[in-house]
Amino acid sequence: MIWKAAKNSAAILLGDILGGLINLSIAVCLIRYFGGAGFGAYSFALSFIYQFMVIDDIWLKPILIREISRDNAESGKLIGNSIILKLLVSSAAMLLIYAIIRVMNCPKEVLTLTRFAIANIPLISILASFEAVFKAGLNMPYYIGISFLSKLFYMAAVFMLLSAKGNINQFMLALVISNMINIFFITRILNKFIRLDFRIDFSLWRKILNNSWPLFLSAIFISIYTRLDHILLFKLKGPEQLGLYSAAVKLAEYFHFIPLAAAASVFPLMSKYFYISQEIFKNIYTLTYKYLSIFIVPIAVTIFFFSRQIISLLYGFDFLPAEAALKILIFAEIFVFFGIINSRILIATGNQMLELVFTGASALVSISLSLILIPHYGFAGAALAGLFSRGIGPLMGFLFLSTAPYSKCMFNSAVKPLLASIVMVTILFLSMATVKIIVVFAPIVYILTLSLIRGINIKNGLGFLKSTVQKLKLKEV
Repeated sequence: MIWKAAKNSAAILLGDILGGLINLSIAVCLIRYFGGAGFGAYSFALSFIYQFMVIDDIWLKPILIREISRDNAESGKLIGNSIILKLLVSSAAMLLIYAIIRVMNCPKEVLTLTRFAIANIPLISILASFEAVFKAGLNMPYYIGISFLSKLFYMAAVFMLLSAKGNINQFMLALVISNMINIFFITRILNKFIRLDFRIDFSLWRKILNNSWPLFLSAIFISIYTRLDHILLFKLKGPEQLGLYSAAVKLAEYFHFIPLAAAASVFPLMSKYFYISQEIFKNIYTLTYKYLSIFIVPIAVTIFFFSRQIISLLYGFDFLPAEAALKILIFAEIFVFFGIINSRILIATGNQMLELVFTGASALVSISLSLILIPHYGFAGAALAGLFSRGIGPLMGFLFLSTAPYSKCMFNSAVKPLLASIVMVTILFLSMATVKIIVVFAPIVYILTLSLIRGINIKNGLGFLKSTVQKLKLKEV
């Protein structure tokens, strides 16, 4: 099981790296093509899709993965009924979004663009249910391969539209078509693993909803504190400010694939071994926090000090004002890394109500600070609201006995990577390093410094992993 999980994790990581590079490349092209105001309108329309993606991803998918991991016998009926539920919610979401943009008195072109954008919502919802099957069975290479091909199609379509001087609606339509292609081919592969059963089972609906309603509310809160700033910026400051802010967000959020890939691999294991062995369960989340900290902390510190060079290289000098937002948002990513894993731990241990408390507090902080800061400071205020709203959840973990060990573990895991990162950046900053030099030498300086302060020990790490593998094998026997 552990080796299958490792292969699954490697496939997820590789797919997400390549997919993330494609998405970032597309974003850079669109930013340069549309400019600040045009990309602001495009980001405004996409923000509604993102909000629904967050809800869909957090609401039912973890419950589906958990239940299929424990009992695969009823997976066909479980996925079939979940798709029906999601399509009902998708329809309601599309109507609600359309009503919101009408009330906001958005320009006609933005209304048209948003109509194209929300056509993605039911497609994304279906894909999320299919993904749960592959994640629960640790068969993600199939799903990732097809998703990667659909991303390649979308990238090819974007390049064709760029060369043909296409309009903004055509770019959004290309995204809809790529999602439809994704569903078509994944359905063919899915039949090898389960037979979908769409017979409505209201007792199963009650079971699903009883288990998932705290996650549904939690997902709504998360969607608020992750994308409310986009909507408020567009309304209060206009598309130009949103375009600058969205450019910074794209860079900061590029690294989301790391914790998401880790969570996809360890969540089925945590769900299983929480009830079998607390020692193995602790080993899993300790290693996960440790290596995620080793990865994200130096990236955050490096981007903070060299954000100006990075923005000018990717977007051009017109987007340099976004530097202030990027400096703030990149540190928020540390809390995002922790929060994603912490969320999976709470779900795996059956503590969905605490997840609801943490995300509710984050949403309240986001709404309050956004309304106070955005009118005065624009996108910089939105970035500050994002930083504090993302940090409140992990900090609140210290207030509860059941979650204090996780919060303590996550913050302890970041101490030595932070020290090593400060040393690394100090050396590079004093040497007046260029972006190319940073890319080559920063990892070397960081790893050497981290090794010297015993923040990473390859020999001990391998021994710890070997011990955990042996225990997992014994438990499986």
